[in-house]
Amino acid sequence: MKARISDYAITSRQARLVSGRVTLTDTAMKGFSVEIRSRSATFNLRNSIDGKMRVINLGRFPEMSADQARAKALAYKQQVNQGASADDIIKSNKSVTLDQFYHEHFLPWYKTYRRNSANIIQMYRSTYYTRFGDRHLHTISQADLRNLSTEMKRLGYAPGSINRAVVTLRAMLKRADDWDICRMHSSLKKSPDLLRDTRKLERFLSREEAQRLQTVLRERGATPVNLAILFMLYTGARRKEVLEAEWQYIDFGRREWRIPITKNGQPRTVILSGKAMEILQHADDYQERNFQQPVGIVFANPKTLQPYYNIWETWKRVRAEADLEDVRLHDLRHSFASTLINAGVSIYEVQKLLGHSNVTVTQRYAHLASERLHETIKLVDEGYGED
Repeated sequence: MKARISDYAITSRQARLVSGRVTLTDTAMKGFSVEIRSRSATFNLRNSIDGKMRVINLGRFPEMSADQARAKALAYKQQVNQGASADDIIKSNKSVTLDQFYHEHFLPWYKTYRRNSANIIQMYRSTYYTRFGDRHLHTISQADLRNLSTEMKRLGYAPGSINRAVVTLRAMLKRADDWDICRMHSSLKKSPDLLRDTRKLERFLSREEAQRLQTVLRERGATPVNLAILFMLYTGARRKEVLEAEWQYIDFGRREWRIPITKNGQPRTVILSGKAMEILQHADDYQERNFQQPVGIVFANPKTLQPYYNIWETWKRVRAEADLEDVRLHDLRHSFASTLINAGVSIYEVQKLLGHSNVTVTQRYAHLASERLHETIKLVDEGYGED
């Protein structure tokens, strides 16, 4: 099939594609094509190099846009026209430094396909730039990641922060490899060694604690912040997702909430319970009483009519009143998952409800299912027991 390759051309065909794949050949550039599947697409360039017809993988959509792939294909063609061999093309990319890759490729992609670039910008400036900025990509090895981990530990960083820095750097280098910008060091094919974080990572609310929290929130009144906290409890959604929720993505008929861009850059749909629907109704009633104009944000700040950026101070007071001072807002997400697991919902169903892209992330709750089974098996004793 022939057409001019663009982001729209890809997404429109993905929407109509039920199964299998379709290849789109570009009408403007000879040899440039994209292989489209329902949830991904791969850009390729078919070109004669060293007297042989070769297919060069340019990268994947949506990580790479059609324009970026076209520019990369053109650069390859220019190298070939100037007499470059296949080896020359690979070797020419070895001069790319981490700083060049970050500014020219990684950061533009991250800003496009991730919800918040502030964290990666801060991490690059404080952790990567001085240590690796002028290093060529292919020279950064597993030993460098170990040294980074050791140095950050010496400086007093928490294990979670150290692991995040190590994993993110490897992920950046893998992007460069996936996009055929530069092959990453062979030692990085193995996952890096991570520090064991002995801190208590998850906190689950008991039934009594959840009821206590709800009582405090309802006594404080149906304000946007209080309603947003309740909505987190009943949807398991992330703080930022809830604070930035928009009315246009709420489908009251289907009882669904669509999040256009999640933490992993993909959209997802949240199924809303009866309680969650009630909370939305309270939010709508609040806006009708207090706002003079329609507002797009569900839990909008009454002063700015925009999303709240930080609700920490309110949450600190709420949890103190509920005698839950060790509970974080993110623990409401953990509590949502634990409640479902203890009610008999499967790990795979919880994965879908939380929006985890990989079930291994949801496996952190597997021990809860095991505990529930230990309690369930006692029913056999009761069933066979003597009167």
